[in-house]
Amino acid sequence: MSLETQQQMRNDSRRKKLFAVLSFSLVSLVGGYISLVNMTAWNGAFWQREEQKVLAASNALAQLESEYLVRKQRITLALAYQSGFQDARFVVFVPGETKDLVTMR
Repeated sequence: MSLETQQQMRNDSRRKKLFAVLSFSLVSLVGGYISLVNMTAWNGAFWQREEQKVLAASNALAQLESEYLVRKQRITLALAYQSGFQDARFVVFVPGETKDLVTMR
């Protein structure tokens, strides 16, 4: 084999290695990109479902608050006395000892 043939074989070998490395890199990058786009789509769908759940809970809470306010307006002092409400005659405070739970030394 001549020197020129050996050099051409080395160049061909280098080109094949370079092609393999570049091909692997391209496939890896495209695969990673597709994976990230897929993950983004799944996250978008997840957050959309969560947003719908929050809106449903918010609507239920608004309905309960409305019902509470309507019922609150119906209660009068006369109705409370009819139902057994009594004014406090005297107030009793329960004495208690405080304990230091956290001490700094």
